[in-house]
Amino acid sequence: MKNRSQNRCYIELFAGPGRCIVEGTKNEIPGSPLQAIDIRDRFTHYLFNDINPSSIEALERRVTALDGPPKPRYFTQDCNVVIPELRKALPPPDASLELAIIDAWGWEIDFDALASLTLGRRMDIVVTFPIGFMKRNWGKELRQLDRFLGGDGYRKAFVEAMGQDPRKASRILLDHFEGRLDDIGYRYSNDEIWIPNTRRVKLYQMVFASRHHRGSEFWQKIINRSPAGQYKFDLSLS
Repeated sequence: MKNRSQNRCYIELFAGPGRCIVEGTKNEIPGSPLQAIDIRDRFTHYLFNDINPSSIEALERRVTALDGPPKPRYFTQDCNVVIPELRKALPPPDASLELAIIDAWGWEIDFDALASLTLGRRMDIVVTFPIGFMKRNWGKELRQLDRFLGGDGYRKAFVEAMGQDPRKASRILLDHFEGRLDDIGYRYSNDEIWIPNTRRVKLYQMVFASRHHRGSEFWQKIINRSPAGQYKFDLSLS
């Protein structure tokens, strides 16, 4: 969309330090903020937030060492508090296309905060949906899960499924969440991508949502290819 929009914004609410260590190895790889900058046609705006100041300091050093990227804006606040400042840093809504990555370890972000971030914006979102963690720990943090999912309408069916067939419980949570996204205008969603651990146990799911059908078309083209652009993803886990 580089020729279709004056401004293209990339937003991360849980940006991290910019590099990751592959579990069980000493191999380091670029984190998603550096990957988002290291592309041929860069975004015009980058907004990175992390509640850990040391992570943002490390990320800023690594970004500064790169070859002339646009100067990002950095924030160090709770994901549910930083939204007003992030919105102020965005270009006018009618002159901007945006992608927000919400990659939390758990379910820290409240649905109301997500709704506030996207209100009136042409913003696609990718949300890490930690389905395995939810099913293991939902009883301990039920109210926070309600806030993440945007209500408690899922509870009765979910609790019944957990007692009878936990495999069905995943779909109940996803359907409720995507229904709430639909309520705030996200008519197109996709949750085909499962991320397993080394034992092939499902850890989390990537939920993509867009208010425009072209966003969904672009996402489908993306997930049908590997990061190298050559091979289809293995979707057998879905």
